[in-house]
Amino acid sequence: MSLVHPYSLNRKNSLKLKSDIDRVLKSKNKIRTDILTVFYIFDNYSDTELKILITVPKRIIKKAYQRNIIKRRIKEALRLNSKDIRDQNLQNALCLKIAIVFHSQNLSSFDEIQEKIVLSLQKIYKNRFGHVE
Repeated sequence: MSLVHPYSLNRKNSLKLKSDIDRVLKSKNKIRTDILTVFYIFDNYSDTELKILITVPKRIIKKAYQRNIIKRRIKEALRLNSKDIRDQNLQNALCLKIAIVFHSQNLSSFDEIQEKIVLSLQKIYKNRFGHVE
């Protein structure tokens, strides 16, 4: 029997359905920082409290290994802050679906990415609930 760490992100947290991806990317809900754009929607709770899509365009970062580094840093920043997201969504029976698009020309540090992710998540919940936990 495997134990799931409370801070883990796994395959069930991936935003995979084309219809869901289109809904998130076409939604008017977005938060833009200097290195990231976060598109989001709240949906009814289904099998998980959080669904994510991370994309780093090839035209911005040419080398695959650099795109993978950025994706890993974004995923780790989300993983470390996912407990608050999950608690808030479980209370309200919601599923947060987010698509994160990286648009900086530079390879950003983990600390910078984490700071932008946290600020974006705070803005999302402030817009939805009027307060930040």
